[in-house]
Amino acid sequence: MENNQNVPTEEVKVENNSQTTNVQNDSNTKLYKILSYIGILWLVGLIVPDVKDNKSVKFHVGQGIVLTIAGIGLNIVIGILNVIISIFVALIDVYVLSILVSAFFGILYFAVSIGTLVLMIIGIMNANNGKDEPLPVIGKFAFYK
Repeated sequence: MENNQNVPTEEVKVENNSQTTNVQNDSNTKLYKILSYIGILWLVGLIVPDVKDNKSVKFHVGQGIVLTIAGIGLNIVIGILNVIISIFVALIDVYVLSILVSAFFGILYFAVSIGTLVLMIIGIMNANNGKDEPLPVIGKFAFYK
């Protein structure tokens, strides 16, 4: 009778080990999905062999790539406009206008930074909750899926 009792216990242990492995794999993919939204760390999910073919990780990496490109791209456009308008204002030599232009572009940089941060938080929350939902406004432009 003791032998019969040991067999089910071993089967339960095997089942528990496979469940533990699945939970560990889920937490690993969750980590890679979350990293996708933190700056250029989407590269990690793009190149790590264990998860680079995972459909959900690919989705979040694509969203992270678009978020990074959008954030950097908007800052570059704002910087170029800032230089062009500042040169124009310097040529007409209106001091008050140059202060207003500087304040305007400072606020614009801040708004882009806050918008990027909000989208980053939304993406991280989606990744943490296991949702494959595109980011608002820019998510539809993801080209890596």
